[in-house]
Amino acid sequence: MNEAARQQLDAIYAENGVLEPKGVLQDARREKSPLHAYFEWDDKKAANAYRLTQARELIASYEIVMGDERVRGYLWRPSANSFVKTEDAIKSVTLWREVFTELQREVEVLIARNERLAQHAPSRAKRVFDKETATMRRSAKRIGAASG
Repeated sequence: MNEAARQQLDAIYAENGVLEPKGVLQDARREKSPLHAYFEWDDKKAANAYRLTQARELIASYEIVMGDERVRGYLWRPSANSFVKTEDAIKSVTLWREVFTELQREVEVLIARNERLAQHAPSRAKRVFDKETATMRRSAKRIGAASG
């Protein structure tokens, strides 16, 4: 993102006290807006991209019951750029390792983001961040141990 776009987002926030997607889109509709180039304005292409987003959300909302617990019905498989049925993933060591590696990566991203935020937090909030990070690390360690 370029500096002009950053400044525009900050200006929208300053004007409204919040930054909402509808406000960003409203600003970006102006051709002279620094945000305009970040959007697809060809309605046919934009509609297709939006429908793909809806399809991903639909797939992600699919849940199944395993034992006494509700879990995702499909899991993301990065190498195939697609989803795989959870039942199939747990039956295949190869599929499960790939799916599990992606889940571990997501956890590590969350931990790293939390740690970066904690560096800038006031001391009282930093204690909360540190406690949450420690909890996430313990969980990640348990998950890693369970997969091995």
